[in-house]
Amino acid sequence: MPIHALAQLPGWFASLIVVLLGLAVGSFVNVIIYRVPRQMSIVTPGSRCPFCHTPLGVRDLIPVISFLLLRGRCRSCRHPIPLRYPVVEGLLGMLFWVVWQRDGLNWSLPQDWAFVSAMVALGAIDLEHRLLPDAITYPGFVLAVGLPALLERHSHFPWPGLESSWAVSLTWGLVAASGIVIIAVEWVDYILIGRHLEAQEAGEHPTDARMTAEEDGASGRVFLPRPRLMLSTIALGIALAGLLWVKRAMGADGPGTTAADAVVDACVGAAFGGGLLWILRFAYFHLKNIEAAGFGDIKMMMMVGAYLGLSQTIVTLIVASACASVIGLILIFRHRDRHIKIPYGFFLAIAATVTLLIGASGAAWPGGF
Repeated sequence: MPIHALAQLPGWFASLIVVLLGLAVGSFVNVIIYRVPRQMSIVTPGSRCPFCHTPLGVRDLIPVISFLLLRGRCRSCRHPIPLRYPVVEGLLGMLFWVVWQRDGLNWSLPQDWAFVSAMVALGAIDLEHRLLPDAITYPGFVLAVGLPALLERHSHFPWPGLESSWAVSLTWGLVAASGIVIIAVEWVDYILIGRHLEAQEAGEHPTDARMTAEEDGASGRVFLPRPRLMLSTIALGIALAGLLWVKRAMGADGPGTTAADAVVDACVGAAFGGGLLWILRFAYFHLKNIEAAGFGDIKMMMMVGAYLGLSQTIVTLIVASACASVIGLILIFRHRDRHIKIPYGFFLAIAATVTLLIGASGAAWPGGF
């Protein structure tokens, strides 16, 4: 159904369609949450019980309802089904409806739906595995930089001095280079920090540490992305820039000052959010020889910052840090362990989603929210 067709439906029926769409996407997000950390294909094989591996039929795949009818147990082996499945489905059904009510019917709606879906996936994976997969954050960052220009999404923070005579070139260049940028940042971090951590875990000297993209089963750590993922990320950025060129060549409204504003705001938001966390990571490692922030958190923050822009990135960091600090203090007092690890990506996901939902209703930067 075309998105604008929703406007022709009765209010209650349109809401039902949106909620059902959110439930269906939630079911797919559950597949991502389970398979991506295990480096499994999200396409094949078909859905099956993770415990007895029995293929699931259509009646077992109805979001939320199947869980209730099965009373939370597999039909074949009767093993309990994790509560995460109906929670993620129900949460995305609710979020899709809330975003629709806020956005209305425009090009921001599918983008925001995709963003909240990614936040739910990353938050759930980090909570369960202490891992933020590159397979989500890499393309997520590139899309967050490129889509605002392609779909002409207006920036909440116009940047002065962008003239249309060179704004087109600036926009194409930033979008095309976005995949290269996040990979370059990854390599810089590896050289300055990652290889030392790798050597510590292997009990070697940093100069003898071997660059690896293999996953450590105990820690879930990946020091460098797989070559195929790096190439596909670079190709995605170039492809988005190519679509911008085609759009302009066909006579459609090409990327002008407004698009450049959005792309520059995305890049500044990513640089501020990711850069602030990386400075904290770098300082703590070289002063105290500990990781204050995992690099997965930084890549996620680059993705979030690129999508939300500078002003909302600041709010996201404040909210996420406050929530993580409160929960962290509670866990420290409860477990009597000062070195307990907090899944910061989980709090980033919550803060980014909340900021997205309330940010547009307030004044744009610097007037506040």
